[in-house]
Amino acid sequence: MWLLKSPTSTPHTIPPQKTNPGKMEHPPKRTKLNNNTNNYSGYTLLQSNAPLTHLTSPPDPKEFFHAFIKTRRPCVIPSQIATTTTTTTGFQQWSSNDYLKATAGDATVRVEIRTKHGTAYGQGHYETMTFSSFLSLLEQGSTSHYLTTQDIDVDEEGRPALMSSPCIELSRDFPLVPALAGHLIPMNINIWMGNSTTTDGGQPTSSGLHHDFHDNLYVLLRGKKKFRLFSPADATKLHTQGAIQMVHPNGRICYEHELTNADGSTDEARQAMEASEAMDAATIELEQAEASVEKGEPGSQARLARAEERMDLAMERTMDFEMMNGNGDEEEEEEYEGEMWGNTGLAMSDGKNGDSGGRKSDKDEEEDEDQNEDGGRDQGTEGKETAMPMDNTDTPEPAPKHFSQIDMSRKDRMDLWPGLKTATMTEVELNAGDMLYLPAGWFHEVLSETTRDNDGHMAFNYWFHPPDGETFDAPYASTFWSKDWLRQATHQQHSL
Repeated sequence: MWLLKSPTSTPHTIPPQKTNPGKMEHPPKRTKLNNNTNNYSGYTLLQSNAPLTHLTSPPDPKEFFHAFIKTRRPCVIPSQIATTTTTTTGFQQWSSNDYLKATAGDATVRVEIRTKHGTAYGQGHYETMTFSSFLSLLEQGSTSHYLTTQDIDVDEEGRPALMSSPCIELSRDFPLVPALAGHLIPMNINIWMGNSTTTDGGQPTSSGLHHDFHDNLYVLLRGKKKFRLFSPADATKLHTQGAIQMVHPNGRICYEHELTNADGSTDEARQAMEASEAMDAATIELEQAEASVEKGEPGSQARLARAEERMDLAMERTMDFEMMNGNGDEEEEEEYEGEMWGNTGLAMSDGKNGDSGGRKSDKDEEEDEDQNEDGGRDQGTEGKETAMPMDNTDTPEPAPKHFSQIDMSRKDRMDLWPGLKTATMTEVELNAGDMLYLPAGWFHEVLSETTRDNDGHMAFNYWFHPPDGETFDAPYASTFWSKDWLRQATHQQHSL
């Protein structure tokens, strides 16, 4: 079910475009964009309350790509369609808290605690507890506790892991890449869980109006959710906290001084990867040339000379890049490396837990020990520095740049935020079992509601790097993300 590959099937691989590992890849030709305009060219809402497409039959991944992903068109896969696709039963087990406790109950999670009923998520304080303790609180009827994006470890390159607890403990129940996503590259996997009721005058809880930087495949497992949607065409009308500098044709939104390519990568990150690839290829060739000399093969000395020259060029390029971006200082190079990967969107959260999502390297954690008394500031990714509240404090997090200032619950919102007057909104409701595909840059407010006593509302989602390519087999104009995905997999295999 769920349009996902069975966890017992062959692991999903994403073939990179053909490249020569010993040759630098030239950046793809891109349409020249005006950095101060909205260049969005995807699907838009023709009128207010225009209904989203609800699929009526199981989609073929390639057809889905051309009809929805490439055109940047949201759609709903109803539960009755999702349940007819495959035999995956992993999510069915998640209906039982007993199963979740037995499988992931000992995992430590960071939980938001709302200080006032009815306030939007992201405005409370945070505590750490076991996943089992959190589930018990929901069973007791708590409407104040909410499980959202979690702290994620990063490797020595600043690349964040794909998921954190409790997803790690539950990862046997879902594939890393759903079949429906085709060749999209995953950025992050999350579980969202809380409790809210409209009985006794209660109101559904709100996520706040915001957009994500990544394509979202959202699976509702419990409860009911209403999404209020605006297309990226209305981005500059929606009074974001940050100043929008540019919207890419695929809907990827960039803020002032934080420009990225349409797929979320930066030119610096691409250059760093090219330099690393050149160094790897030069190292292999040098080793092979030295082995050839030892064997006394004809022409081996000339081959060795060429290999040494190639290595010198690769080292020179790497040093030039490090000097340009890190001033040649060892400590500054290490700091820059983390920021460089972060600015690609590799370490960026789409949740309301600040722009960094709490992702920390070992170096960050050491520095935090010295910075806790100074307000616990954490190095962000979409922004240069993002205030992160320390656990067990009552300090609410400042709204990230990609959140709107608009309070959608106010009746006078159009007077207070006049951009709404010319923006086009629609609404869609999801019930347990439904899936929503939402491309990057689509603004949304999510209203969550519990439908069974003390069962809570629960969702699972994948975030994918936003595609900017033309074909199902090559959804990205650059090979950056497919190469990074393979490098990440290789790194994880070596660390086992």
